[in-house]
Formats: sequence, structure tokens, C-alpha cells
Amino acid sequence: MLHRIFAITCITLLSHTACRSVKHAASDPGLRIIDGASLHQLNGTYSNQPVDDRLGLPYNNTMDYNSIQEVALLKQFYLLDEQALAEASRVEVNTLDKSRLKITAWNDEQMVWQFNVAGKIRKGFFRTKKYSRTKFPPLPPLYYFNDHVRLYITTDSTQHLVVKRSGARQGMIFFFGTGFRMDNVYRYPRAAP
Repeated sequence: MLHRIFAITCITLLSHTACRSVKHAASDPGLRIIDGASLHQLNGTYSNQPVDDRLGLPYNNTMDYNSIQEVALLKQFYLLDEQALAEASRVEVNTLDKSRLKITAWNDEQMVWQFNVAGKIRKGFFRTKKYSRTKFPPLPPLYYFNDHVRLYITTDSTQHLVVKRSGARQGMIFFFGTGFRMDNVYRYPRAAP
């Protein structure tokens, strides 16, 4: 009986969450393709605030309300962590190797934050590992919530840092499951170091 409940739970969750993946960077002529030899293109100092894509500029996703929110670049890299971040005016991105970026946040002339982001090169982007948060109370088939998010990072022809944020939120209570996906794109202009 328990295995049937588990099977129904899995089918319910799978039927409510679609699997989509980010298109290859080559499918958008405005994006640069990142590979091992060109990963250094990400190096630079960028504004902590995105370009306002609500004005009809490229990469605007008008179907998703999250796409018109101003998301700080530092918060993007921090992904699922809810802890408050320090104020930052600009964010410096440096490639350590093919699987790590070093992120340094600055507020005026003072360094306020520094950490590494793990990932790998995929589909012409630097793709971060999937950051996931799952809640399992004592009875998983009856109550389940999961958030996960992943970033796809490249630059465009105008030297903006382009961050495609792909994620999903799924949940189930008493065999009723639901979920939604978010696929938003943000552009961050270069800033003086």
C-alpha cells in the first residue's frame, strides 16, 4: 500500500512540473558563447543593479512578473540563501578556473563580501550548480516542498553580464501537487572598478 502512495505522489509531482532547459547561447545572436578558452570574458566589474528591461530592450520576458523586478547581481549569485546581504554598489567577477567564479562585492572603495560560485561550462554559458532546498517532514508523501534555482551566465555584444535565472518551486499537500517555473533574464552593465 505504501509503495502505491509513493507512486501516486511521484506521478502527481511529475505531471505538474514541466522540464525545460535553457536554449543554447548560439540560438541568440546577441549573446557570446562561453567555453574554456573564452571564460575570461566574464571577468569584470559590474553594476549591482540590472538594466531596466521594462522599456522593451532585448531579453525582456513580459510573461513573467518576476522579470520586471530589479534583482541585485549579488543576490543572484547568492541564490537561495535568505540571509541579508551587505549593501554593494558594484560586483567584481573573476574566473578562478573552469569550474569556479570568485565574486567580490564593493561599496564605494570598501570590500564588503567575497565568496566563490561553483559551476561548469554548458550550452555556451557558465552554468552554476543547482541550489536546492527541500523540506521533508516526518510523512513525506503527505507534505513536500522544494525550491531550486540555477544561473546561466554569459555576456552580450555590449559587454553586459547576462544572467539567465532558471528555477522551480514545487509542492504537495495530501496528494495535491502544484508547481511553477521561473526563467528570467537580467543584464548588468559594466562599472568602473
